[in-house]
Amino acid sequence: MEGLLLDYKRILIKDSAINAICYGAKLMLAGVLRFDSEINVGDVVVIMSTKGEAVALGLAEMTSAVMATCDHGMCARLKRVILDRD
Repeated sequence: MEGLLLDYKRILIKDSAINAICYGAKLMLAGVLRFDSEINVGDVVVIMSTKGEAVALGLAEMTSAVMATCDHGMCARLKRVILDRD
């Protein structure tokens, strides 16, 4: 599955946020570890775990410049959850 998503920009999230994302929570900036540069609002992004698993697809709500300067807020709205719950 991850091979099909190579062309999308990525957001790497903490392991503690994975289960919340699988249950449909929005991705908050507190759960983000790293992200690609040049993410724009409305871009489709792949939300990845630290193990390299694709957790979900989402729509970016912040640019990468805003993500780098802020410390709170919603950075992505989920479009499709890929990983199974629990």
